[in-house]
Amino acid sequence: MPIIGVTAAPPSLVKSPPERYPEIMKAITVLLILASAATAQVRQRTVRSVGEAVVSVQPDLVRVSVGVVTTAATAAAAAEQNASISDKVFAQVRAVIGPGGQLRTTSYSLATNFSQPTPGTPPQIVGFTVTNTLEATAADLTLAGRIIDAATGAGANRIGGVSFGVRDTSEAERTALTRAATSARDQARAMASGVGLSVGSVLSLEEGVVSGPSRALGIVDASAATRIEPGLIEVRATVTLEAELGQ
Repeated sequence: MPIIGVTAAPPSLVKSPPERYPEIMKAITVLLILASAATAQVRQRTVRSVGEAVVSVQPDLVRVSVGVVTTAATAAAAAEQNASISDKVFAQVRAVIGPGGQLRTTSYSLATNFSQPTPGTPPQIVGFTVTNTLEATAADLTLAGRIIDAATGAGANRIGGVSFGVRDTSEAERTALTRAATSARDQARAMASGVGLSVGSVLSLEEGVVSGPSRALGIVDASAATRIEPGLIEVRATVTLEAELGQ
């Protein structure tokens, strides 16, 4: 008599009867609850704080922006007039800042001027305006007023502004970051101590540094010379700290 073999289906292919579905879903729900509870038990307790610090430093360079604006009936005439005056301004400012200073053109533009339109009449071209802006940089901060006076005396008719800066802020940035980190650590300890805990290992540190420009004050004294008083450069740093909490 022949023997007929029967192979059992793999467990993965055996389908549960529909009446067991509620039991299976209940078991899955219980497993999920247990996994969530286990995760909550091992989750780290942390504290997060932000420390800030400001370091003020003396500027060691000054930048003065001056401009020459000319208007004429034609573009060529406006450009020619501007070039003539700009050459004089360039020469006078260069004489003030000397070979150690820097002088460069930061912008040059030509604009068309139109008449005020009236109802039924299109605007008409009435002229052209050329603007040439120069920037002078010097290490001698006392030259700011002399640069302005030399430029306006040579024909410049626009002062774009005076700003002071620092050539290298790396040391001030490091000092500000150190103080900000210390502040963040002290704040974290204060918060932890307030709830009867301590600060453990540091998990992360994030930093940010911003250097703010100084404010310049322009003064005209009795001799009619412009005097510019520089302010301090502020280097601001923030440090965000996250650390473990211990007993």
